[in-house]
Amino acid sequence: MATAQVKAFWPPATVSMTTPAVLTANFTLHYNDLAEQVAARCQLLRQQGLRAGQVVLTPAGTADVVVMLHALARLNAVLLPISHTVASATRDQWLTTAAVEWCWQSETHQLITTGLNPPSTNAAAWSIDDPLTAVVSTSGSSGAPKLALFRRSSILASARAVNERLHLHHSDRWLCCLPMQHVGGLAISYRCAVAGATVVLQPQFVPTEVNAALHDHAITHLSLVPIMLARLLELNAAPPASLQAVLIGGQALEYSLAQRALTAGWPLHLSYGMTETFSLCASQVLIKSPLPDLSPAPDLIKSSLPSLIKSPLPPFIRGGEEVFPSLQKGGRGDLSNQQLNNSDDLITTNDYHPLPLLNYACPPCNLDQSPQPLQIHGAILMAGYATPERRPGIGLNQDGWFTTADVACQLPNNTLQILGRADDCIVIAGMNIWPAAIEQQLLKIAGVMACVVLGIPAPDWGGQLFAFYTGSAAPDELMQWSRAHLRPVQRPRVFIQRDQLPLLPSGKWDRQQLFTECQAMMAQIENEIVKR
Repeated sequence: MATAQVKAFWPPATVSMTTPAVLTANFTLHYNDLAEQVAARCQLLRQQGLRAGQVVLTPAGTADVVVMLHALARLNAVLLPISHTVASATRDQWLTTAAVEWCWQSETHQLITTGLNPPSTNAAAWSIDDPLTAVVSTSGSSGAPKLALFRRSSILASARAVNERLHLHHSDRWLCCLPMQHVGGLAISYRCAVAGATVVLQPQFVPTEVNAALHDHAITHLSLVPIMLARLLELNAAPPASLQAVLIGGQALEYSLAQRALTAGWPLHLSYGMTETFSLCASQVLIKSPLPDLSPAPDLIKSSLPSLIKSPLPPFIRGGEEVFPSLQKGGRGDLSNQQLNNSDDLITTNDYHPLPLLNYACPPCNLDQSPQPLQIHGAILMAGYATPERRPGIGLNQDGWFTTADVACQLPNNTLQILGRADDCIVIAGMNIWPAAIEQQLLKIAGVMACVVLGIPAPDWGGQLFAFYTGSAAPDELMQWSRAHLRPVQRPRVFIQRDQLPLLPSGKWDRQQLFTECQAMMAQIENEIVKR
């Protein structure tokens, strides 16, 4: 049984065991070396008391996590990766939420018991053939993080499907500079192991070091969030000839940034996914088109569907909630990206192509139906959110479907159009407004490098838009541009220029922090009005 378990995340027999499995700045670990270390680690963990089904909180900052993910899978135990930067209060909450039994000390190779035990684990739900294998935290980009549970089969299905989509083979090398406590970084190790490819680990993103590694190690695959891509382009870095795919996710990709990257020869693939689908669940390849024409936004378009749907928004990678506010919210219509775009977009592939193992449910892309939160189901989906009992199904409906936080519609060719996040929709003057659509228009302006638009409830109009941005454009210039190009309900009330926007450890914008700042500004504005 143990051998079969190891092969679940192990290269096919045709791959030479002398192929490098892990590369770092300090050492190379070939697959035969990795196999020896995994076997030794299994023996050590058993001796220290680890049993099947138990969860191990594991530091994710070094190559040791790769050894641990294989060893725990072999023992039918469970990996919960964590960063050393996680606050102690969050760490304690994770221990309680997932009833974590052990903490791994990577420096001393010791298991430390937590004294916690699941009160009534549903053992029958986690079979020997398909055990609980990993618990992964969501990013918390718009609220408190959750812990998602994954069976072995889901991780394996995701790895195989993504490898096929991105053509990852045993001779390839994937550079991982994303934090491995989040699914975007962690999934790379599983994908490389399944393909027999090499994962090249960077402990943190340092642009000069990543650029050097790309060339020194003949990297073929790379995962980045947009801010990382921007930092590489600031070096005037050209991609190595070996590079086949740069997977971009985490948040919206700015038009100007994508244009510069494509011009420089970077092979960009936009990803749509979330922690709950073990990262990528749909993707599209970007190709370059002429710079968009910033003509004034039209009124509600009443023409045919093909002229409305030109390209999907860049990805919104965020987990879902169980309960959503009504998307109508009293609004009498939607002003979304469809109504804002009347020019040729940079992104000229028309849609996101879901992975074959993904089933999804959303209305067709037309003006007769209101957009709805995307629902997904399939082999790559999580088993549910963690509870101390580790009962599967939490966060899923009775049929195993998950309702995401993203609003989507289905194109005639059965691919996805992502319109924005469900809880971002705000009613202003009776109209449903999607801040993400406004962001995309602002990001087309040469003087705007990065942008986050937030909708804040307000007593007069129902809501107000606040725009945080970086770039050379002055706030007055953007206000003037908005008056010329956007309808009144689409115009941000305030433009806030920053040297940089706050980031989460995952590399996503910290929208919650910005939302809190907006609320403080609204309160100040209202106080000033009262004083007058």
